[in-house]
Order: sequence, then structure tokens, then C-alpha cells
Amino acid sequence: MGKNENGTTVAKIIISIVFIVWFMGSLFGMMVCSKLDGGTGLMLALIGQYFLVFGIMGVVGSIKKRPFPAIILLFPLVGIALIICGVIMYIDMQNAAQMIYEAAPYLLAGIFPVTGVLMIISATSEIRHLKRVCTVEVQAKCISVETRWTQGGKGRRTKRVHMPVYSVYYNGREYTVRNNVYTNMNDYQVGNYYPIMINPLNPEEFLDANNRKGNIVTLVLGIIFVAVLIPIIVYM
Repeated sequence: MGKNENGTTVAKIIISIVFIVWFMGSLFGMMVCSKLDGGTGLMLALIGQYFLVFGIMGVVGSIKKRPFPAIILLFPLVGIALIICGVIMYIDMQNAAQMIYEAAPYLLAGIFPVTGVLMIISATSEIRHLKRVCTVEVQAKCISVETRWTQGGKGRRTKRVHMPVYSVYYNGREYTVRNNVYTNMNDYQVGNYYPIMINPLNPEEFLDANNRKGNIVTLVLGIIFVAVLIPIIVYM
């Protein structure tokens, strides 16, 4: 093992230890704050830094993904908001409580347009990226259909959603591909062939009816979140 590999291993161990100490220390800090008078603000800030750190980790881990999943930005934004609220509460608990109470309707209503904008960005980026790179049409054989139940209130099953798994033969090689997009808008039958567009440089990246409709649903929901709630915020 060379010096570079030794250095990398040591660095990973140190980072892991620091992460565990931070994670457990933050949990212990929240337990302590929950028992302190006026500790609500600090506990809120500690919860916020969890969102912020894990959100940043998610952003960094996704930075090279194409397209970039913009919805992941919601986590660090929520973390920053919680930290700010927590610090304000800790500095001036009485006035902060009144300020947060008055601002709460705007903050809660504002979450939906922000989420809507991120959904719109994610959906449009995904659609544009797939249309740009998936340029070769092939006939893909559906070899299985994976099914999940969406959850309603109190754990009730509301509907089934499906994701097809395809077998694709391209350039003398067979690929088994899936895109982890579940919808209930298409009826897939095992053994049938379906036209899909694949990325010739990476046949495991593809565009089919399922992710077309899934992205359209995300886009429409994002537009609804923004269109419905912005007028409400303006006239509150």
C-alpha cells in the first residue's frame, strides 16, 4: 500500500470519527437543551444544523449529477431557517416568540412556493437533459413490473404505482435497466415490447413513457404550488 493510499485511509478514518462525534454530540446537546429553561431555541438550532449538514452532503454528493436534482436544495434551506429561528429565540425568547408567531403564516406559506420552484426546476432540467442525451430509439422488453403502495392517512393504502424493468439489447450487449420512477398512469405487461429512447453512451439512462409522465406530474404540481400560494402570500 502506497503513501497516498495510507493517507487517504487515515483521512477517511478521521472524517468518520469527527462525524460520529458531531452526530452523537448534537443528539446529546438536544437532550440537554430540552431540559433547560429557554433551551428551545438552542434545540431548534441543533435540529437545523442537522438539516443543513445533511443537506450540504446531499448537494455535494449530487453536484456531478446531470441533471442536478434541485429539490435537494430544500434541506439546507430548511436547516438555515431553523438555525436562524433558533438563534433569535435564544437571544430574545420573549420577543422572538411573538415574532415567530406573527411570521409563522408567511414562513409556512412560503415553503410551498419555494418547493414548487424547486420542483419546476428539477422536472424541466430532467426533461431537457433526457431529451438531449437519449437520442437512440430501441424496442425494450418489459421483463418485470415492480409495484409499490402509496400511503394514505393513518397508514392506509391508497393506490398502487408501478415501475417497469426493461431488457435492452444495444451494440451487441444486453442491459437490464430501470429508472426508479413509479406511476400509475401506464399499464405495463411483462413480455411486451415498448419503444424507449436510450443514451447511446450510457444505455442504462433512458426516456420512456413512465418518466415522461412522472416529470410532467412533478412540473404541474410545482406550478400549482407557486400559482396558488403566491397570491395568498401577497394578500395575507
